[in-house]
Amino acid sequence: MLSALEKGLDEAVAGNTLLHGDMYPFNVLTTDERVYIVDWPHAWVGASHVDVVTLLISAALSGTDPQPILESLPSTASVDPTYIDVQLAAHSGFLLATVC
Repeated sequence: MLSALEKGLDEAVAGNTLLHGDMYPFNVLTTDERVYIVDWPHAWVGASHVDVVTLLISAALSGTDPQPILESLPSTASVDPTYIDVQLAAHSGFLLATVC
């Protein structure tokens, strides 16, 4: 089932937003005044929701329910939920391929 979802990846992540491409908490640095996103060698252009969904994967692993966040953010609130499922399936496949 996950591999069938992955087939829709090109459509699900199509867009014109500059994306970090490796949006994990260790690439987000904060101070009292600012947030810095570091380590940009995987930058690409795609759908505005992609980096948010990737970051929320880590939040979910830490026990945070990502659904209310997805529903409240402008970059994710109106995204077809299937597109998010497709991205999650592809991300799962990527992680499985790199550790197995």
